[in-house]
Amino acid sequence: MADTISLRNYIGQAINNIDNPNVMVTDGDLSKSTKTSEFKSLHPSRFIQCGISETSAMSIGYGLALEGKIPFVVNFCTFTIGSAWTQLRMICYANANVKIIGSHPGIDNGLDGASHHSCEDLALARVLPNLTVLDPANKAQLFECVEIAANTPGPFYIRVPRAEIVDYKSKNKMEIGKVDEIYNQGDDFAIIFEGSTNASSFEAFDLLSKKGLKGRLINIVSVKPLDNDYLIDLGSKVQKIVSVENHSIIGGLFGALAECFMINNINAKLVPIGIRDTFTESATSNELKIKYGLTAKDIVKTII
Repeated sequence: MADTISLRNYIGQAINNIDNPNVMVTDGDLSKSTKTSEFKSLHPSRFIQCGISETSAMSIGYGLALEGKIPFVVNFCTFTIGSAWTQLRMICYANANVKIIGSHPGIDNGLDGASHHSCEDLALARVLPNLTVLDPANKAQLFECVEIAANTPGPFYIRVPRAEIVDYKSKNKMEIGKVDEIYNQGDDFAIIFEGSTNASSFEAFDLLSKKGLKGRLINIVSVKPLDNDYLIDLGSKVQKIVSVENHSIIGGLFGALAECFMINNINAKLVPIGIRDTFTESATSNELKIKYGLTAKDIVKTII
């Protein structure tokens, strides 16, 4: 299996990789945690420190976009999408060219507790018109998502894991509106995961394969827009499908998949793995994944 990495460690590198003098970054006093300090060290004049004011960072990003810049508003998921949602909504209303990167999704910010966990951001982002929502699950995808966002007009939200994930190699380059099908060995089951549940999904797939089951492992990547054609075909063939998300099962990945299947009259057997209707607690992210049922064993048990 490939090496494991913390994807948030590469946010600064991914933005630095964009060779465009109009790229700027607004920060909410978390540049060391989100690694945008690496952008600041190379481009200090294009880095704006907004302090602990996420709403200001988002509003300044909006203003920069109106002046022809390409602003990246970078912070923890709960602050970019949660704290500054009203400002983000107006950005989407104007279809402004603002790029949001959120790190530490779901329960990745373990010990800081519910105030710093982000189990609602996909739901809050997915509901906004004009907003493209991407969820990379390896280093190459993160760089591709940032590059696509920088070169595509309109607002983007890129969700980046803090926890260790498997840095696998995708078969194809990332495309908006396309899944990344990692394995297709049969139609006994399918695991559809978002980036920050990469490690448990890989482990579960391996355990199920050793039990003689033949299935598919799918990285959703593009949460909005979805790869509807692929999902419709999948839902009509595969016996059991689980969605795995480091997020509430309300309004996130499970909700998106269920909507796709129901709207298209696909009677898929879909079961969610994710945070139930609750506020999470303070503990290490691994302890929380055990408590809230996000481990490989939970995925295997659900499918079996």
